[in-house]
Amino acid sequence: MAILVHNAIVKRLVVLLPFALLIGCNSSTPTEKPAAEGAKANPAKDLLTATFKKYHGFKSFKGKWDWQLTDGVSSRKMTRELQLSGSNKYRLVIAADAGKSVTAVSNGKQNLILNDKLTERTIAPENFADSLSYEFMQSPVLAGTPFIHFFTGVDLVVDGTTEPSFVADATFGDEPCKVVKFYSKGPFGTTEVAISNKTGLIKHLICKMEPIRKDLSREFRKEEDLRMEETFGLQQVDAGIPESVFEAVLPAGTTVHQGTNPPSALQVGKPAPDIEVMSLDGKKTRLSSLKGRTVLLDFWATWCGPCRQTLPETQQTYNATDRKDLVVLAITDESAEKVKPFAKEAKLDLPWQLDPRQDAMRAFGASSLPTFVVIDKSGLIAAYVVGGGQGAVIGQALAASGVKPKS
Repeated sequence: MAILVHNAIVKRLVVLLPFALLIGCNSSTPTEKPAAEGAKANPAKDLLTATFKKYHGFKSFKGKWDWQLTDGVSSRKMTRELQLSGSNKYRLVIAADAGKSVTAVSNGKQNLILNDKLTERTIAPENFADSLSYEFMQSPVLAGTPFIHFFTGVDLVVDGTTEPSFVADATFGDEPCKVVKFYSKGPFGTTEVAISNKTGLIKHLICKMEPIRKDLSREFRKEEDLRMEETFGLQQVDAGIPESVFEAVLPAGTTVHQGTNPPSALQVGKPAPDIEVMSLDGKKTRLSSLKGRTVLLDFWATWCGPCRQTLPETQQTYNATDRKDLVVLAITDESAEKVKPFAKEAKLDLPWQLDPRQDAMRAFGASSLPTFVVIDKSGLIAAYVVGGGQGAVIGQALAASGVKPKS
C-alpha cells in the first residue's frame, strides 16, 4: 500500500481504521433510535439522518471525487472513484498523483485488492458495510472516509456524544449547500459535510482528524491546521452499472495472497516471535517467559467496531478457563488513559496489555484488527485468525493445545 503515501504514515494508519473503521462494520441497515420524550428538535441532525437514508437507499451509485490531506502548507492528493451495486458488488479505485493506484473490487463472490505488485483475495462480504473492516477501507490515507459510510448507517459514523449542528452555508460546484458539523467515530474527528440544497447529495467534506493528528504531524508542520478534505464531482445514482465493472482482471505476473492468511514467517507450527508488552500498571511481560502454558493473543483497539464485538468472547474464554492452562493477552497500541475508561464502560476485565511502539503488532503482522494468535505450550503458533466470527476456530486451537474449561 506504500505506493500511495509515505511509509511512515502507512505504518501507523494501516492499523488505524477505520475506520473500523472502525466503526461497527458488521451492520448494513441504519437504525433509528426513538427520540426521547420532550427532546428538542435538531434540524441539522434530521438533515444528516435523511442524507444517510438517501445514500443507503440507492440501488446503484457511481461517483468520483478529489481527496487531499493538508495542513495549509503541504499536501498529499489523490482521486477516489466508487461504483456500487446491490448489497455487496463494488469497485473502489484510489489513484495517486504519481500514476499509481490501488483497487478494491467485489463481484459478490470474492473480494480482491489489487495494486502493482500484490493481489489480496478474500471471500466477498455479505454487504458493503462489512467490507469496511478491511485495512484498505479503514486507513484515511488509503480509502477510509466518513463518506463511504453514508451507504451503511448514521449510527455507524456519528459519535452520539456531540449533537450535529449547522455551520455557515457554502457553495460547491455552483450548488448552494447546507453544512452540518458533527463528530465522527474512528480517526476522523470533527467533520463538516456540505449537502446540496438542490439534490440532497454530498458536495464537500472536511475532517479535522483530532484522534490521529500527532501521528500525522511527523509528515506535516502545522498540526493544528491538519485536515482531510474531499470535493465531490458528478454522482450518478440508480442508473445501473454493467456487471463487467465488478469483475477483477489480474495483471500479468501478479502474486495472489489470501487475505486471511498470516505472513509466511507466522504460519501454524512455526515458533512465535518473542515480544514484550506492558500491563496498565506498568508490569512488563515477555512472551518467551510463558512457555509451558498456552497463550491467546488478541490484538484490538477501542475504535475498532469488530473488536468491540469479539472482546466479550475473549472475556468469556478468559473466565471459563484455568489460569494455569491459558494466558490471555489483550494487546493494543493505545494508552492506558484510553483503555481504562473503555474497559469500565464495556464491563470487561481482561489482562490488558500496551504496545505503544507497535513492536508486538509488527512482529505478528497484525495490520488488520482484530487479530488472534494461539500459541501452544511449546511456543509454536497453533492458530492465526484475522477478523471476527471465528470463535469456533480459536476454540478448537485452544482445545488442541490442551486448554480445558474450569472444573
